Amino acid sequence: MTTRRFLVLSLALALGLSASATAATPRPAAPVAQLATPTTPLPVWHYGVITLGPSSFQVRDCMWSQAYLEYEEQEKELRASLRVTEGFPNVSMAAPLSLPQGAEITRIKIDYFDSDPVSEPSMGVYSIGPTGLVSLVVDTSGPKEFSKGDNTVIFQLKPKEGSAFAVDEPKTLEFLMTLNRSVGDVSLEHALYRVEIRYRYWLR
Repeated sequence: MTTRRFLVLSLALALGLSASATAATPRPAAPVAQLATPTTPLPVWHYGVITLGPSSFQVRDCMWSQAYLEYEEQEKELRASLRVTEGFPNVSMAAPLSLPQGAEITRIKIDYFDSDPVSEPSMGVYSIGPTGLVSLVVDTSGPKEFSKGDNTVIFQLKPKEGSAFAVDEPKTLEFLMTLNRSVGDVSLEHALYRVEIRYRYWLR
């Protein structure tokens, strides 16, 4: 009997010590949930294009008699252009540019004609202020000393934040140009075919 009580007591003590040791063993802490750190989303650019043809322009500082739209058939193809009327030395024209707020002009492509060896078409994007003040945004005039006929000029722009190319606030933009024509030799002239303006923007 004494031996049995001793065994039972020993077993109870062993189980008690085992339970105490188990309770004293530290358990691994539960993982703490990580809070997502807010980040500024990268801009998703949207792209657009404005194309101006000969009929997109309005006479700026002269009578319409000084300019005309020509639709001429050449080699069974109809070609459209804006030209200076014979007998007048030049004509100045303007076309509005409607860009979204925050847009950046990235490229300007101009298709035109130039056979005058002493002048080139004067072209560019201008901003019109609230009091009518005109300021040049980018000069896109034809290259000097070119007079070989049809030509294409491309201006790749790399706008930066806060630059003149960015339309951060609502602005009135226009494409202005001056075409020339010799009075003595009417074959020496400028003519405009098309203007293509590409831009990008993203919604904040």
